[in-house]
Amino acid sequence: MDNVSTNSTEQATPIPEDEQSTNNKPSKRLLAITLSVLIFLLFSLALFVTYKKVFYKPAITKNSNAVNNAKNSETTTVPEKTTETEYSTVLTDATGRMTYKFPNGAFGDYKGNIQTWPGRHKHDFDQNYRFIMDSMLVIGDIKQSTDFKFLKPVEITAKYDEQYLTHLDRTEITFLFTKDATGTTRNPWTTLSTQLDPQHYTASTTGEQAGNYVLVAPLLCPEDTSEFDDNYDSSRTIGEVGATYYDGPGTAPRIIGTPFGQKISRIFDVKQDEEWFHFEARKGTTYIMETSDLAQGVKPLIIIYDTDGVTQVTSNPLRLEWKPDDRYFQYGDAKTFFIGVNAQPDSLTGCTAKFNFTLSEK
Repeated sequence: MDNVSTNSTEQATPIPEDEQSTNNKPSKRLLAITLSVLIFLLFSLALFVTYKKVFYKPAITKNSNAVNNAKNSETTTVPEKTTETEYSTVLTDATGRMTYKFPNGAFGDYKGNIQTWPGRHKHDFDQNYRFIMDSMLVIGDIKQSTDFKFLKPVEITAKYDEQYLTHLDRTEITFLFTKDATGTTRNPWTTLSTQLDPQHYTASTTGEQAGNYVLVAPLLCPEDTSEFDDNYDSSRTIGEVGATYYDGPGTAPRIIGTPFGQKISRIFDVKQDEEWFHFEARKGTTYIMETSDLAQGVKPLIIIYDTDGVTQVTSNPLRLEWKPDDRYFQYGDAKTFFIGVNAQPDSLTGCTAKFNFTLSEK
């Protein structure tokens, strides 16, 4: 037969070692080029990051919401040369809600730091006012700042939240000022002319010197001085509080709030108003919660909450008699509970919606 098939088991002729080396050279060369490119890219990236951190300074423009970086800044420096915009410097405090705009020429010859500090939070202004927000503007060091006056008025804008206005007269929101930037020297509060934009929740004024700028508003009902007390964080104490929490083991409990059995006057100034209290319940003791002297149309609802201030234990309109179950006292003979007295949906509200609340032991 003329056709002969090739046996698959025949051995192939081996390639000499010098030829194998020649064939591998292109792949090694490609690998070396790739590594070189990667090293160059990493080096370039490192140079760029170093430039951004060390040399780059963002421009200060009229619409800047920060001065030294893209975040809300607490400190900046008066520029050596003013820009061609209307304002030379714009500074926003750490909360992002209070902004200061300094016009060209406001600093005179001063070339130093400008800072905003958190406000004092506790203020000695008229007790009819309630705090909304504040910010201390500090120029240079503290001693210098107290008496520093600007050559041109500084524009100050505050952006507030609806949640801060529940019990306040929002038509009377205003700025107060004192130059007491450190909180160590008492200076009289000055009421500043304030412009309101209710649609955008902003208030603005002008300032002539460094110091403490506070946004406040009066209560809707001046008699309702207990506000704000709408949650467990701001609840008022009734009765004795266990000594283990305050004076140490082995000492007697003491009264730090309103005594049991004493009437507490309250007002439902708005529909969502809640009056909160807390007390330390004792194992085996019955407690009576009741409302009295209700103005016509006032309809309170009494709610007892567990220690977390969220879990409802029981509720009833007008009056509630309650003895805590033993299951609440697994870790001792006393436990804190909260009481919320709320206006029912059809209750009268407003400055005439007055009532008294009493918590007694039986």
